[in-house]
Amino acid sequence: MARSAQESPYLQVGECQGSNEYVGSRTIAASPTIDGTEDTDGIDIINVPLGEEFPLGLLVVQDGSNEPANVFQDPEDEEIQNFNANFKFVALEENPAFFPDFLPLEPSSFDPRNPQPNSLINGIASGDTTQDSTVLWARSTFAGEVTFEYSTDAEFSTIVSIATATVTDINAPVKVEIEGLQSGTEYYYRVTDAAGATEIGQFETSAELGEQTGLRFGVTGDWRGELNPYPAINNV
Repeated sequence: MARSAQESPYLQVGECQGSNEYVGSRTIAASPTIDGTEDTDGIDIINVPLGEEFPLGLLVVQDGSNEPANVFQDPEDEEIQNFNANFKFVALEENPAFFPDFLPLEPSSFDPRNPQPNSLINGIASGDTTQDSTVLWARSTFAGEVTFEYSTDAEFSTIVSIATATVTDINAPVKVEIEGLQSGTEYYYRVTDAAGATEIGQFETSAELGEQTGLRFGVTGDWRGELNPYPAINNV
């Protein structure tokens, strides 16, 4: 975690967990060709490779008083302000001189040049499964069409069928009812939303009527352990 110190040309860094231990500070000072930072009110950092100029990542610092100055006097309080601002880029290969082991390189982390959609934030689900049908659910934070593919093959080399639903309210899930399934069969389903996010799930249809294949179930309760008194749980 890093933040800027207003009216001061340095950054303060602290741990973002536990007791938020203070790590240290660093000045973003002027170089022979560019000025340093002052009046900083925004910073960001990323530790993935960003090409030849920033192979270990990048620290971006807003400079609220860039040079050459563009000075105006506030007519209300007569304070003189520099209205010229920009951003300063700091290559993270300078990291050892910054803070040792501050932010190690993560080549497989989020890459802003090739972002992966993350709009199926609640995952996907199946339910109300019978011998020949099920209901598939998804909630996407991206409006548009959601595609539900299902197959008996985990690799989806053969698609049994495809169903679609349309997200008009990103706060509500969409669902499709799938019919014509085979009893006692394991199915895999793949959900893709309009942003391109994809999740894979699986379900198994019930056995044919009259056929007994056993019963699997799960029970859960809250921290007070109130499940115990219920006769249904005791009977199970």
